[in-house]
Amino acid sequence: MRSFIFLILTAALFGAGFAAGRFWSAPRTGGAPGQLWTCGMHPQVIRDKPGICPICHMELTPLKPSGAASGPGAGSPATVGTVSIDPVLQQTMGVRTAAVRRGRLETRIRSLAIIREAQPRQRDFSLKVGGWVRKLHADTEGMHVRQGEPLFEIYSPALLAAQEELIAARRALERLPAGVDAIARREAEGLVETAREKLLLWDVAREDLSAIEREGRARANIIFRSPLHGHVVEKLVVEGSSVEPGMKIFRIVDHSVLWVDAQVYERQVPLISLGQTAEVGVEAFPGRSWKGTIAFVHPHVEETTRTAMARVQIDNPDLILKPGMYARVEIAAGLAEEAVLVPREAVIDTGVRRVAYITRDGGRFEPREVKTGAESEDGVIEILSGLSPGENVVTSGQFLIDAESRQQEAIQKLRSLPPPPSRQAPSLDLETRARLRPLAEALLGPYLDAASALAADDAAKAQAALSALTAASRAVAEAARGTPVEKLGAEVQAAVLSLDGRPIAEIRRSFKTGSEALISLLRAVPPSKDAGAGLFTVLCPMFPGEWIQRGDSVANPFYGREMHGCGETPRPLPVEEGR
Repeated sequence: MRSFIFLILTAALFGAGFAAGRFWSAPRTGGAPGQLWTCGMHPQVIRDKPGICPICHMELTPLKPSGAASGPGAGSPATVGTVSIDPVLQQTMGVRTAAVRRGRLETRIRSLAIIREAQPRQRDFSLKVGGWVRKLHADTEGMHVRQGEPLFEIYSPALLAAQEELIAARRALERLPAGVDAIARREAEGLVETAREKLLLWDVAREDLSAIEREGRARANIIFRSPLHGHVVEKLVVEGSSVEPGMKIFRIVDHSVLWVDAQVYERQVPLISLGQTAEVGVEAFPGRSWKGTIAFVHPHVEETTRTAMARVQIDNPDLILKPGMYARVEIAAGLAEEAVLVPREAVIDTGVRRVAYITRDGGRFEPREVKTGAESEDGVIEILSGLSPGENVVTSGQFLIDAESRQQEAIQKLRSLPPPPSRQAPSLDLETRARLRPLAEALLGPYLDAASALAADDAAKAQAALSALTAASRAVAEAARGTPVEKLGAEVQAAVLSLDGRPIAEIRRSFKTGSEALISLLRAVPPSKDAGAGLFTVLCPMFPGEWIQRGDSVANPFYGREMHGCGETPRPLPVEEGR
């Protein structure tokens, strides 16, 4: 049962392939005038009549005339490269189109980043007086403190003396009689304010200062409080430490605002500017994101990574983001406010030019060379020239269309080329032919050895045969002087002399020139039947070039084993009649 189903499926697939082939090719017989023929396996082989492929020896099939439509609209003029495809075949090929539109082009820059502390939110707490730490309230690095909370207490003789000055000035002000003059009262108030300002400048909190004034008694330990909300990231003292003026005690950082430093490639730097909106996400909180703005773009590019740093500032009011976390940053960047846009897959990039195919009436597709601009990350590309809004471009199946278009364009160019000039053999009188024939026949032996070595990719044997050919070619060139074949003799000699010590690829190119000159010489001076017995001329349509070989089994010296059998049907080398 399984075998039966397999046979049915195989037959169906074969029938579908045969039907598809019928869309692309005309009948094999009765070609119209100007009909060209090609090989299905080697489309580069094009002939003006039926025959056999010189490479794989398959039967050539007719080429559909360029620009001929297989559906509605047939017979209308076609642009060079325009392809007409039957609607049924379009569906089989999966041809899809999209409209050329005008709109804003933007992309999204995505980058990995590291969360860091915002430098303006860092605060060092240093003392302005000396003393000894009596008690630490913030006794652990990393702990969070709120603005105004106690950090530590110290005993300081200087602070104690300043308190006594404040209390004494305060008492003196309070003891002034009610009827004292205004100048004396202002001086007393000035002494109080000076004493108070001194303690404030030494970072005594205003609330503690007011309590000291109310109590009228100096405190042995003075409390120093946090100047901001934040985390203690550095603690440089312990209880009992001696402290001096200017000594740093704590570093506190406010983490309610953080920096996210992202690395962007140098080609993306022009797309980033201050104030741009960015979105930040972290692995620890999937599905959640934070909005921020670009606060700084570093002016230098890192030489090793070829990236620049773009800094995003974000709010962190609940303090769940921590400095040192890895983050993902996504920045929306505008590439063009008003641009002609197509899907990226609509443009075929050949490396030299970019081509898009637009749809025409009657199932026709016209190639357009386009110039492209910026490209967004979601697969939209800007068209600078070549397309207009409202046209439809092919987005799927365009590579098959492009292959057919190129083939048709090549056919049109081939038809427009003039036929290659045939190299006519000069006519010689009997005496000259008789004098030159032995010399020309002397060329055949080493020439055939060289051709056989090149067909076998044996550079050493080819060099040895060419060395033997040097003397014979010189003799022919000297004997041909003053005769109609003087140029042919000189060409043979020049080609042979240029082959010494060359790589095999260069040997093959020069061998082609010498080979064609020798064949023309032998047509003017045909060898005897004995010398020409079993020799054939073969044309390689790919190189292209003609050579002489022993036997009728093709052995291509221009390609060697790469395409050993590439060549048209061998033809016997013409020989001198009657001999």
